[in-house]
Amino acid sequence: MNKGPNILPNSWDYRDALRIVIRYWYLFVISLVVIIPLGNLYLKYVKPMYNIKTTVLIKDQKNKQIMDDILSEYKLETDRNIYNEIEILKSYKLIGKVIHSLDFDISYYAKGNIRELETYGNAPYHVQLDTTFHNPENTKFVIVFHNDSTYTISSEKKGSFNGVLGEPLRNDLISLTVYKTAFFNSTLFGDSPQYYFIINNLDNLINYYVNSISIELANRNASIIAISTNGLVYEKEIDFLSKLTETYLNDELENKNRVINNTIIFIDELLLEISDSLKGAEHQLERFRREEKVVDIEAASISVYEQIKKLEEERAILLVKDRYYKYLQDYINNNYDITKIVAPSLMGIEEPMLNKLVEELYMLNSSQATLKFSAKEKNPTYGILELKIKNARKALVENIRNVLVSSEILLDDNANRLAQARSVVMMLPGKEMSLTKIKRKFNLNDNIYNYLLQKRTDASITKAANTPDNMVVNEAYLTGRISPDEKKIHFLSVLIALLLPSLFVGFKILMNNRVSSKEMIIARTNVPIIGIVGHYSGQAIHPLIEAPKSSFAESIRSLRVNLKYLATQKKNKIIGVTSTISGEGKTFFALNLATSIAISNAKVLIIGADMRKPKLHINLNMSNEKGLSNYLINNATLEEIIFSTTVANLDFIPSGPVPPNPTELLESESLKLLIDKVSEKYDYVIIDAAPVGLVADYYLLAKYTDANLYMVRHDYTKTMMIDDLNKLYSDNKLKDLFIVFNDLGNNGSYGYGYGSYGYGGYSYGYGESHGYYDETKKKNLIGKILGGIPKLVRRIKDI
Repeated sequence: MNKGPNILPNSWDYRDALRIVIRYWYLFVISLVVIIPLGNLYLKYVKPMYNIKTTVLIKDQKNKQIMDDILSEYKLETDRNIYNEIEILKSYKLIGKVIHSLDFDISYYAKGNIRELETYGNAPYHVQLDTTFHNPENTKFVIVFHNDSTYTISSEKKGSFNGVLGEPLRNDLISLTVYKTAFFNSTLFGDSPQYYFIINNLDNLINYYVNSISIELANRNASIIAISTNGLVYEKEIDFLSKLTETYLNDELENKNRVINNTIIFIDELLLEISDSLKGAEHQLERFRREEKVVDIEAASISVYEQIKKLEEERAILLVKDRYYKYLQDYINNNYDITKIVAPSLMGIEEPMLNKLVEELYMLNSSQATLKFSAKEKNPTYGILELKIKNARKALVENIRNVLVSSEILLDDNANRLAQARSVVMMLPGKEMSLTKIKRKFNLNDNIYNYLLQKRTDASITKAANTPDNMVVNEAYLTGRISPDEKKIHFLSVLIALLLPSLFVGFKILMNNRVSSKEMIIARTNVPIIGIVGHYSGQAIHPLIEAPKSSFAESIRSLRVNLKYLATQKKNKIIGVTSTISGEGKTFFALNLATSIAISNAKVLIIGADMRKPKLHINLNMSNEKGLSNYLINNATLEEIIFSTTVANLDFIPSGPVPPNPTELLESESLKLLIDKVSEKYDYVIIDAAPVGLVADYYLLAKYTDANLYMVRHDYTKTMMIDDLNKLYSDNKLKDLFIVFNDLGNNGSYGYGYGSYGYGGYSYGYGESHGYYDETKKKNLIGKILGGIPKLVRRIKDI
């Protein structure tokens, strides 16, 4: 026989792992029962977080083409307009305006039995802060209403203060007024929820929204942006986004109307001046007519008068234009920001080059202002715009100088023609001439006033017709709750409920150093397995007699048949039974093996050869006063130590009193003489000896055995003991060695309990928890389910 080792120390069988998982099935059930309700409890009491969204259409700006032309020269990205608008929407300035316009300076809360909720828009009271007083910020103020007129405000840091609803509460620490709202009622008194409020720091609140607001393109193929924010109170976030888009569009419209507003202001200033001159001329004309009693000589001087009137109307327009040119020249020389200038076209000036240069400079300045939101001054694009603005201003200044020269020429020409017309008037009588001068002055101022009034009307109409280029596509709306995610929490609850016991079972699998399957034995040793003994959970001492149909009895009978093929040359056989340590079922197996052989009409003797801690006599309920130790010291005859048992054909030699030198006694010739005598009288001699892994007694007995049965208990014997057994087998220290795989199918403690084995000491006990119970007794439904698990494990093993 080849006795070389065939060891796979790290072999792992998935069926063993599955058996361990099934053994701890109840942990999975307990974990699911505990964790899933905890997940539901979390969903019930955690504060939900909501997502609110709005979408805005960003139209192309007028300066986009100019920006494209500039940037294209340097092959830079051109389509940046929409991203600039995103930066504006996220700017501290814009969000600051929004926060200051909303009622976010105070947060109101109601504390229930389990959690606190912010009450927005439905609080039973409203706190009005004194803006001239710096109230403590980020401090929790609890408010208690005593009745419908008095209350108490308290804070852990600031103390408590009594107040009257609707009346100011002022002291060195706070200054505010508490008012009732439509939600105030008598249920607030007594055992009402605890209300408190916190005065927010607006700068911190602005920074929070600047960092938390999310803006992104809604569609790559469209200029629509999606603005969203998250919050615990979705009504509050809806108001914030609605006010944000409203403020953004109002600012856009205000920027569009800035030039028109400046034009109206400029015209109003001119109208104020012309109005005074017109009133003076009107009073002078009225006084002259009243005092001199002179009427118009229309028939005589109508031709000259009409000519002068036309020239004066022309002069009025020229004077307005000349004044605008000087205003424009002065503004360009003293102001860098061109966005506030009055456009020439709004003043009725049809100078193509001047209009083009002013419009170009305006567009460049607007582009620069927009770029400031997203680019630094060292940005190449920003530098290019600076250069373009400088060149445009230079060209505009030169053009204004030329236009002023042309204006002076036109005014001089108009003056010359007026002088010629007036020379004709000089021939009229003195009073008529004086009347004509006064009337001419009046008409000049009246024409200028009417002209300016018309321009102001045109500007006002344009302003009224102006609308923002951009528009809100979808008003702020609630998209849904983003946390807690019910599906995710339920999934995580189940996952954690399965993971926790899985980790435990996995640890048990990794740390499992006990023999759990026949395959583990085969993988670690070449010692043949002669039989597999099933688990017995009853309380019978002789299961083969009291429970003959049990799986344990069947496995013993099967193993008994296999013994016939051992030492076939001998008629009478001596079989030794040992194990590595206590608790592997050696004594119980030896007794039942002997019983099984005796039942088959063979004469059997079982010898209790463990003289260190004898226990076999306890199982047989027999005396141990005389036994093997007495015979070996020649203190008793063989006939005196052989006792009959309750099983027919089965005799028993107890261990006898514990001697001080059991090893020396087993080395004596008396043992050989005993073996020789009993082997002639009995068909089978079964020797139950001390465990071979603890003492050397069995090596002395093995000299007389025809076969050595080595007990390996399922989920009890450690794998390293199999390695030791393999070494014994390889070194031929035990001849004719065979393994009995014991207690297969055990789903917990072994049916018969094994105690600790000290110096050769071990004990057996009987009872409900670790003893025997009748396998055939009726079970309830739960018992049937639990009892079926070992069968399931055995079936898995057979896969």
